[in-house]
Amino acid sequence: MLQRHTPPDPSDIRAVHAALLKKRDELAATLAHIDRSDQARSRDRDWIDITPIKAPERPDVEGVDLRSHTERELRQVQHAIERQDAGLYGLCEVCGGPIDHGRLAAVPEMTHCSRCAAEWPS
Repeated sequence: MLQRHTPPDPSDIRAVHAALLKKRDELAATLAHIDRSDQARSRDRDWIDITPIKAPERPDVEGVDLRSHTERELRQVQHAIERQDAGLYGLCEVCGGPIDHGRLAAVPEMTHCSRCAAEWPS
């Protein structure tokens, strides 16, 4: 039997929406910083390539991990904003049931209830 969903207070939704917009902007700024750093490293590699002694290549594992993590988090935040705009805030994307308020307080971009998150980990 599905539990009756009590929608979050509108002022809470506005506060979460503002926090998600801020987080989206911060993540976008982080990606822009990563891009600038990648461009600078690329220019440095070009300079190294024309020198007589070539430096050993080292894959930038940390940069790749940071980029993919930031991109993934940005997609999650944007998706949560879109769900809020559609009036689906607080409802599980899989089963349609309510997402625990404590879960949403901890991770405002959460789109799965705890049961569905355990069954279908992302």
